[in-house]
This record gives sequence, C-alpha cells and structure tokens, in this order.
Amino acid sequence: MERLGKSGAPVGPGWEKRLASKRTAFPAIALMAALITVPFVLLALLILQHRLAVHDNYQRMLGDLRAFEAGLAVAPVLEEVRDLAVGMVHLESAELNIRYRGARERTDQRITAFLDALVALPSPGLLDQGGILRREWRDSPVRTGMSVEDVAGPFDNVEHINERLYATLAAVLYMSDLSTGTRPQPSEALSLPLNGLRELTLHVGLIRSIAMYTSLRGGYLSGADALRLESARLKLEEQILLLDGQVQALAARAEDAALRQQWRPLRDSLMSYLQWVDQQLVATPRVTVPWREALEQGGERQRQVHEFAGLTVDLARRLVLQAHRNARYDTLWTMGGIALLYLVVLLLSGVFLHFTTRAIRGRAELRAKSRFLARMSHEIRTPLNGVLGLAELLRETNPSPRQREYIGLIENAGRTLTTLINDVLDYAKLEAGKLELEPGPFDPAAELSDCARMFSLPASDNGNLILVDVDPAMPSLVIGDAPRLRQVFTNLLSNAVKFTRQGWIRVSARCLEHGDDQVLLEFAVSDSGMGMSREEQKRLFRHFSQASAAVTRQFGGTGLGLSISQELVRLMGGEIHVRSALGKGSRFRFRIRLPISALPVPMAEIPMRPALMWDRSGNLAALLKGDPRFQSVRILDSLASLSALPVDRDTPLLINGVRDSAQLDSALQAIRRSGAGLQVVVLCGMRQSDDLSMRDDVTLVRRSVLSVSELQELLCDRDGAAAPLSSRASGEEGRGLRVLVAEDNPVNQMVTRGYLQRLGVPAPHLADDGAQALQAFTTAAGGFRLVLMDLDMPVMDGFTSARRMRELEREQGWPPTVILALSAHILPEYADRLRDAGMDGQLIKPLTLSALQSALQHYLGGVSSGLTDRP
Repeated sequence: MERLGKSGAPVGPGWEKRLASKRTAFPAIALMAALITVPFVLLALLILQHRLAVHDNYQRMLGDLRAFEAGLAVAPVLEEVRDLAVGMVHLESAELNIRYRGARERTDQRITAFLDALVALPSPGLLDQGGILRREWRDSPVRTGMSVEDVAGPFDNVEHINERLYATLAAVLYMSDLSTGTRPQPSEALSLPLNGLRELTLHVGLIRSIAMYTSLRGGYLSGADALRLESARLKLEEQILLLDGQVQALAARAEDAALRQQWRPLRDSLMSYLQWVDQQLVATPRVTVPWREALEQGGERQRQVHEFAGLTVDLARRLVLQAHRNARYDTLWTMGGIALLYLVVLLLSGVFLHFTTRAIRGRAELRAKSRFLARMSHEIRTPLNGVLGLAELLRETNPSPRQREYIGLIENAGRTLTTLINDVLDYAKLEAGKLELEPGPFDPAAELSDCARMFSLPASDNGNLILVDVDPAMPSLVIGDAPRLRQVFTNLLSNAVKFTRQGWIRVSARCLEHGDDQVLLEFAVSDSGMGMSREEQKRLFRHFSQASAAVTRQFGGTGLGLSISQELVRLMGGEIHVRSALGKGSRFRFRIRLPISALPVPMAEIPMRPALMWDRSGNLAALLKGDPRFQSVRILDSLASLSALPVDRDTPLLINGVRDSAQLDSALQAIRRSGAGLQVVVLCGMRQSDDLSMRDDVTLVRRSVLSVSELQELLCDRDGAAAPLSSRASGEEGRGLRVLVAEDNPVNQMVTRGYLQRLGVPAPHLADDGAQALQAFTTAAGGFRLVLMDLDMPVMDGFTSARRMRELEREQGWPPTVILALSAHILPEYADRLRDAGMDGQLIKPLTLSALQSALQHYLGGVSSGLTDRP
C-alpha cells in the first residue's frame, strides 16, 4: 500500500518506479522534440528571410514607380516649352515670352525633382542618364539661325530633349524589375505613356505650334508647314486608332473599367480636335483662328493625354500593391501552414514514439512468447509421442472391451492435445503477423491424396469411406506453400471425419481455368455428416468458436482449426465457403490461383467394363450415384438377385460393408447358389477383425481411403491386378529394408520400433544419441535405406549427426540414405537447419502409424508399396 506525502501525492515504491519510468522517457521526448523543432525553425527563418526580401523588392518597385511618375511629370511642361519655342524664335510677343519663361522655370524644377528621385534608386546608370538630360536641357539652343519661316527647327531642338527624357524613363522601366506575377504586368501599363501616348502629344504639339505660328504670321501656311501639318494630322489619326485597341486590351486584361471609361472621352476629344484642324487649318486658304485659341485647343488635348498617362501609372501602382498584398497573405498562410505542420508532425511523432515503444516491448514479449511456445511445444510433444504410441500399440494386444475404451480415451485426449498445440502456435503467428507463405513447387494431387490417407484409421473407426477425386487436367507441379495447403486440407478433413458416422467423404480437386502460366484450382471437401444450421455457420470461422456448445461438449476441440484455415487461404488469395444443412452434410470449398511449374502428365484412361457392387453400408453406393465414370457398375440391393441377372463369368463383384467372417460367409453362399463365377473383392476398414484377412477365396482390400482410379481398378480387374491395394501383398521387400532410429527416449524408441514392425520392417537398429547413430551408419557402410533422427539428443544432436552422415556418403561414394527428422520442433526456423544438415524431411511428434506409413510411401516409393496395408 502506498503512503501519501505532505502534498497528497503517493510516495511508495510503486510511485518511485513510475517516476523513474517518466524520467527515463523525458530525455527521449525532449530529443525527439528538438530534432523536429530545429529543422522547422530553420525552415521558418529561411522562408521569413525570403519573404522579407520579397517585401523589400516590392518597396523598390514602388520607389521605381515614384521616379517614373516624377519623370513623367516633366513631359507636360517640357512640351509646353517645345510648342512655344517657335514663337520665341521668330516672333516678338511679350505674352509668349512670359509663357515661355514660366514653362522653362517649371521644367527646370521638375527635372531637378526627377533627378532627386533617381538618386534614391540603387542603379548608378540612371544617374548618368539623368545627368545627360540636365546638361542637354541647360545647354539647349532655341534659336537655329534659320529663316523666319522655319517652324521645325526650334520645335525639334526642344523635342530632342523630350526624347532624352523618355529615353531616361524607358531606362527606369528597363532597369527596375517590375515582375509581380499579375496579369497584366505593371510594365505593360507603363509602356503606354512611353509609346502610344507620347506619339499623341508629339503630333498634337506640332499641329499646335504650326497653328500658333501661322496665326501670328498673317494666317498663311508656307509650303513646308502645310506638308508638316498634313503629315502630323494623318499620323495623329492613325495613332488614335492604334492606341484604342491597345487601351481596350489593357483594360480587359486588368479588369479595369475605369481605364476604359476614361479613354472614351479622351478618344472623342482627340477626334473632335481632328475635325477642328480640318475646319480651321486644312480646309481654309487662310488661317483666321486666334493664336490663343490654337494654343488652347492643342494644350487642352495634351493635358487630357497626360492625365490619362497618370491613370496608367496609377494602374501600375495598384498592380504592385495588389501583388504586395498577396505576397503578405502568402507569407501569413505559409507561416501558419508551417506552424500547423509542425504541430501535426510533433503530434504524430509523439504518437509514433508511443506506439514504437509499445511495439518494441511487444516484439520483445513476442520473441519471449515464441521461445516459450517452442520450448513448451517440444517438452509436451516428446512425452505425448510416447503416450500415443504406446496406446496405439496397446490396442493391438487384443485388449478387453473396457481396456479398448480406455485406450480410445487416451488416444482422443492425446490427439486433442496435439491439435491444440498446433493451433495455438499458428494462432500466435497469425496474431503477430509473422506467418508468411513459403512458395515452392509441389504436386497438388499428391498432397491431397497424402492428406486423405492420413485419416485412414479415424475414418475406419467411424465407419466412413473417403473418396479422392482429382481432375486429370490438374498440373503435375504448381508453385505454392504446400505445408500450409496441407494444413488446410487436414483441418477440413479432420472436421469431416469427426462429424460423420457410417457415411462418406468426398475430397475433390478441379482445374477451373488453365492459362499459360497460372491455373485456378478449386478444392472441396464434402461429407454426409450431421450438417449445420445457418446460425452455426455464422460462428464457424471465429477464433476459439465452434458451431455450438453441444458440439463442443460432444466432440471437443479448440475452435481454432477452421479460423486458422480461413486465414491461410486468404493469405493464398482465396476464401473458404461453406454450404450445409442440418442432417444433410456439409461442403467446404475454396479457390486459389497458383503459378504452373509443370504441365499435367497424360494419364491412360482405365476402360470400364460391367461390374457389380453390393454395399451393405451404403456409403460407397452414395459416392458412385450419378457419376458417369461408373455408369457400367450395377449396384445390387441384395445378393439373392444374382441368379436372375445375366452376368459374364469373372465379372468383378465388389462387396463393401461386411464386418466379420460370418457376414462374408453368408454373402459367399448366396453367390455360390447363383452359379455365377464372379471375381469377389471385399472392401473393409482398417480395423476389421483379423479373421477376414485369413480368407483365400476372396481378394481382401483394407482401405477406408480410395482414389477414383483405384476404385476403377478394383471394379475392372480380372486377375487381382490390384495387389498393391490388397492385404495379400508380399512383404519380402520390406523385410530387406534396413532402418536406423536415433532416439534418446526409451518410450519413443519402443513406439517407433512397434510402428515399423507393423509396417513390415523387422528389428530396426536403435541408437541412444547422435554419436551412436553415426557409428552404426559408418559400420553399415551405407546399408541403411532410412534414418529416423531425433534432433535433441545428448552427446551429439541430430543436426550434427545427419551432417556427418552426408559427408561420409560423399567421401565414400555411398548411395544417399533417406534421413527424416523425428522431433517435436515445428517452428519455421528449424526448416532451414534441417535443409542445411542434409535431411530429406521431418516427422512431427507425436508420431502416428498413418504418418509413418505416408512417409514410407512418399520417400521410399516402391520399396514400401507392399507394406502399406498390412493388417
């Protein structure tokens, strides 16, 4: 119990541990926060520095606009000086003299203001341009020395200075980068005063000077002035039309309706000025308009043009300010986005750190759990192998009925425990996401058949018959995880055998789609068992869940087999589907697509001839019903009807379901009475009474698992060609088979030896450890055909012993011996060690007779063909 301090906080040992844990976590959190904060701070500083540079750039743009505006303010008064210059040169007028001198003073002031504005700009070249402008202005000669009738001379002298002014403004526009990212650019708006609007004031000014000079000289135009007037008038009209399109386009792009509205009155005013020129100057032989009116008409249009030029400067300024405002908003949004991103990254990093820490702890716990499960699996399987083996051997000692019942309970308990261990291990891998498929080439038909034969004894105990039906178009080799597919088959078959009594089970494999490099396979397991309701089917694939509580009480089980099988099939890209009804059996099927490694091997079709079948149990008849491959087989209701049937001599008669010699004798008497010379083949279970095996008048076949081809052979064979299926098969080859068993557990030695003896292998050589096994192997000089090697043994383990055996074979040139690991280790990491040691395969403890029988068939082939069905 924790005690409280003065502040009310707990100060016991538990609190100190939590406080220490927090202190340990704080440096990691601080380091993570620093690693995230520093880059974001640097990024924010870089962006802020860039944005400040952008802000300074916009301020420089505004300074350039102010300088441009100051230079543009020089143009009206300089053009006034230009237009009045001809009067000052050729005429003696006090009023003109006063106007001229006032215009020059204003021009001088504005040029000074323009130069001051240029000083504030960071471009030294502009100061040079401004200095040239000032010098040419102060040194400009007004008088040209030409005749009295000369107008162009004084006008052009001042216009030269005006050109220098506009050249300086163009330099300002060129040297200031007015790129704002807007449409239009500010420079586009400022190009109007430098080009089109300047042309307007030039032509209006020339007309104005000629009109004033002509009016003061008596009203008669000289020939040269008339030509100049006509040229200026035509150029002015052309420039108005050209400028109208430019202004309309600029106003549309800038979405500035005010600019368009200001241009229309200016255009109309200029057009009216052209009409005035035509009426007062061109169409009359003598100019009678007063000189003051001539000056006022042209001067008013020039002022309007310059006011419009001021609007274009205002437009450029608005474009710059708008871009500057957008840049400020972008800066605010960017900094806000960075701050938000920083908070999100910091939060996600904290979450990541939290879950990473938990994942690290979880992985450590998972590794510890995996090691624990591996060790416990081995420790449980080793004694369990002895228990189940001894129970199976004890069953063969003619026990009493009560003892047989007890033996059955021992076997059921052991198998349940074995299944539980396997399922828990697989469930742990699936839960941790560590269960991965290991693709490799395998024969799907052989895998299905081997799995079915593993259930020979359980199916026989339940009175069931299993028929293996494989599509002839099945590829001989495909690429996939054969052990996991075998596990799915085993789980489905186990359920079918468990929940079916005195019935049938059909295991089928079909090829649905056959491409060039892939094949779609459908596997199905059907039975005539108890079936399931819809509610039970919904719970079928849940972890640790069975169809119903009644099923759990009656049949036991962990509820993991089908759920694990579903997960495995999903890893392979398929899905297990079930169709069932109470009392009508069940059908489980799934489809998977696998790459093809080898094409199907062509198989000769077995010719079927008329045959008879009498089925007392009804399970075989149910399997053959409606199958076109067995349409020539006639199913008899009773043997008494044989006398009425026209049958050929030596017609095969398959009898299924007789349980003892008495039933068989009764059947044979009926056959003899009928007088038909039939070839009688009796199909019985694996655990039928031994007196059946002593009969010489029939061919006895001990099978509870049959393939379609084997069944066809039984029904069409005349001369007992089905010897490999029969109990009459000779065991001479088996008696010549030498087997070495390396096992340190005496009970497991006894079990393995008993199984081998039942399969026709007398007196296998036993070794207590790997060193003894290696010594025996060396002494035999390669004489052993099979070595069953335990992995965990004293002195020398099974891996080392097997590796040295392979070395001896290579050194001495001995033929390779089949070495099978005999161990309780089933985790995937042991598979690589088995391959590295040179072992051919593995038998999982607890060992069963059917598993050892399948191994002999698979690895030794024809050597064991005569041993597989010994009673």
